Amino acid sequence: MLSWRANIWSSSLRLAINCAISFFGTELAIGILAFMALTGRPRTINS
Repeated sequence: MLSWRANIWSSSLRLAINCAISFFGTELAIGILAFMALTGRPRTINS
């Protein structure tokens, strides 16, 4: 059930990181990765 969702999420995340690196540079890509890591944890709030 969840494996395909995780697969899509990880591939889209990788694509987003690659686009961010090519467009904005590595520093902003690291910032985006940190932002997504912070916002990607709504389970603790929803529970």
